[in-house]
Amino acid sequence: MNNLPALAQVREQRDYSQHDFLNRQEELRLVSKRVEQGRSGRAIAQPLMNFWGVPGIGKSWFLRHLQHLYAFQPKPLTSGERPTFTLLFDFRDIADSSTLMTKLTSEMAKQIIAQLGLVLPEDSKNDLERVIALRPKQSAQAISLFTNTINVLSQTFVPILLLDSVELVSEAVRDEVETQIIEPVIWNDRVIIIVAGRRQIPRWKRFEVRRRVADAASTAIEPFDRTTVRTLLGKMGFMGLADEVYGLSYGHPQTTDLLGRTFKQAAERFSVDSAYLINRQRELGDFLRQVEEYVLEGTKEETRTNLELISVLRYFRVDPLRKFMIEFRGEQFDKESDAYYLKDVIGAMETTNLVWWSRQHRAYVISDVVRRIMNRRLALTKPDYYIRLHQKALDMYLRWIAEFPNNASEFIIETIFHSAMLAQITDSGKLGESIAKRLDDATKLSPEDANTLYEQFGTDKELEDLLSPEEHRRLLDEFANIRDHKNQTRQ
Repeated sequence: MNNLPALAQVREQRDYSQHDFLNRQEELRLVSKRVEQGRSGRAIAQPLMNFWGVPGIGKSWFLRHLQHLYAFQPKPLTSGERPTFTLLFDFRDIADSSTLMTKLTSEMAKQIIAQLGLVLPEDSKNDLERVIALRPKQSAQAISLFTNTINVLSQTFVPILLLDSVELVSEAVRDEVETQIIEPVIWNDRVIIIVAGRRQIPRWKRFEVRRRVADAASTAIEPFDRTTVRTLLGKMGFMGLADEVYGLSYGHPQTTDLLGRTFKQAAERFSVDSAYLINRQRELGDFLRQVEEYVLEGTKEETRTNLELISVLRYFRVDPLRKFMIEFRGEQFDKESDAYYLKDVIGAMETTNLVWWSRQHRAYVISDVVRRIMNRRLALTKPDYYIRLHQKALDMYLRWIAEFPNNASEFIIETIFHSAMLAQITDSGKLGESIAKRLDDATKLSPEDANTLYEQFGTDKELEDLLSPEEHRRLLDEFANIRDHKNQTRQ
C-alpha cells in the first residue's frame, strides 16, 4: 500500500454527488420541519440554523444537498403551498473582504434570476439586475435592494439562504453580514437562513436575530456511525475492511472516503485484509498524521504538542492539564498560574475550533472524532508515549474515585475507558482485571450514583465501540444489578 493519499489529497474536497450523499437524517428533519412551516404560510420557528463541525465532516456537502433538495421546481405543489428556492454563497470564494457584500448580493441575485426564470415578477427582476450592476462602493444600495427583494419574494416563496465557510471571515465581517443581510430578512419569519462553519457561532449580536436561532447543540454535524461507514464503502464496491476503516477514521467522512477508495485500488492488485493492514501500521499512522495536519492547518507547533498531550482525556480542566504538562513537558510548567493555562494554553487550543467548553461535562473537550483519530495515530506511531499518557490518566481517575466519592460514577466510567484504550496495544487480559475492580467500586456508590453510572455507561457510544459486544452487555447488566440492589436496599 504505497499509495495512501498525500496531504494535498487529504485537503481536496470531492465535489458533491447526490448519489453518494448519505445519512444526515436528523439534520434534514430539522430543516424539513422549517420548510414545511414556510410552505404552509405559517411563521417559521427558529429560522436561523448554524450547522457546525470539524473540517471534512460534511458541512459543505450538506449545504449543497439542501441546495439541490429545495431548489425551485416549476411544477405544481399541493394547493396553497409556497414553493422554495435556494441561494448558496461560500465565503471561501472571497479573497478581498472589502468587496464581500457586493459579491454576496450579486451572486445571490444571479441565482434568483436563473432559478425562478419566468415566474420571477418583473419588478423584482429589475431590482436584482440593478444589484448585479452596482459596484463595491455602492454596497449599501445593493444590500437594500437585495434584502427588500427577498422580503417581497418571501410573500410568495420560501427563500432558503445557505452561507458556507463562515469561519473564514472575521468577527467584524460576520457582524456586518448579520446586521445588513440576516436581520433585515429574518424578522418576518418567512425566510430560512442556514450558516455552516467549523464551530458554532458563540453569540449573535442582534436581538431579533438571536431569538430566532436554533439550538446549536442540535445542529452539530456528527461523524458517520459504523453502519453508515459500511454503507459508504458498499457504494464504492468495497466492503472487506469496513470495521478496520471505521477504526481509523471513526466516521470522519473525508477520511473514510479516502481510505475506502485507496483500499479499493489496492485490492485490485493485492489481497487487502486485516493482515495486510497489520504490516502497514506505520504508514497508516503517517496517513492519520496528514489528516491531523489538515484539520490543524495554521496551528502553532506548541498548540499541536499540547493537543496531542491532552487528547487522551475525553474532557479536561486546568488541574489535569497542568499535571500532564509538568510530567510530560517539564517541571517549568509547575510555576505557571491558572491564568497562563486558561489564556495561553487552552485559549490557543480554542482558536483551532476543535476545543470548546462543554456544559455537559463542565470541562473543556476536544472534538470527539479528532481526538479519536489523534489517539489512533499515537497508538500506531508512538506506542510507548500512548501507553504512558493513558496510564497517567488511569492512575489519576483511580485516585479521584477514592478522593471524590460524590463523583465516583463519572470516574469509574473513565477508568474503564482508559483501561480499554491500554488494552488495544498491551496485555488485553488486564482489562478484565480492571473491570472487576471497577465493579467493586460501583458497589460502594449511593443509589443515585449507581443509577447515574448505569445511565451514563449505557449511552456512552465510544465505550460501546471500544468494548466487545459481549463485554459491554455484561458490564451494562452488572451495573443494572448494582443499581437495582441499591434501590431495593434503600426501600
